[in-house]
This record gives sequence, structure tokens and C-alpha cells, in this order.
Amino acid sequence: MVELRLLVIFLFCAAVIFLAGLWAVKLTPAAGNSPVIVIPLTRELEYIVRTSVYPIAERFPDALVIALDGGADEETLRIFRTLMERSCRYEIVRTEDCSDSICRLLKNEA
Repeated sequence: MVELRLLVIFLFCAAVIFLAGLWAVKLTPAAGNSPVIVIPLTRELEYIVRTSVYPIAERFPDALVIALDGGADEETLRIFRTLMERSCRYEIVRTEDCSDSICRLLKNEA
């Protein structure tokens, strides 16, 4: 059951990343708006960050990356923090608190 939930979260995040990438390429956000990227903390983390997050962060340095932590180990968290160190703002959100935390972060962005 947990694997199914993580798969659903991963697919949702992949769709969000894809749509955010399309949006970032075609549109420039209005003043005061910045892209929000939601990614899962998985084994494919480095690939996701390098192919999806970095291109968007290059164009929009004020972008916010929300990383969904479904129980990532310390090494994965360390890798993520290292990858994001010189990129853009980020928050790590536990999947249990996902809805509330993301809503709070988005309200702070508005």
C-alpha cells in the first residue's frame, strides 16, 4: 500500500515537473510571482534535479522547490541539500503533512 501511495505521489510530481517546465519555457511570470516546483525525494533525485529543477532555477532564481519526503534516508537528504545549495530556495515536506505544508508555503508566496 505504501508503495502504491509513493508511486501515485511520484507520478503526480513528475506531471507537475513536466508542466512547470513547459510553463517556464513558454511564459515569464508576472512581477512578484515565481515558479513552485514539487519533486519527490527518490532514488532518481539527482536526475530530476539536474533535468527539471536546474533549467527552471536558471531562468527563475527565485523559484521555490518543494521536496516531498516519504521517508528518505539521510544520504538522500544530504544529496538533495547539496544539489540545491547553489540553485534556488527549497523546502522539504513530509508526505504526511503534504497538503497543509504545501498550502502554507503557497500562501507565503502570494
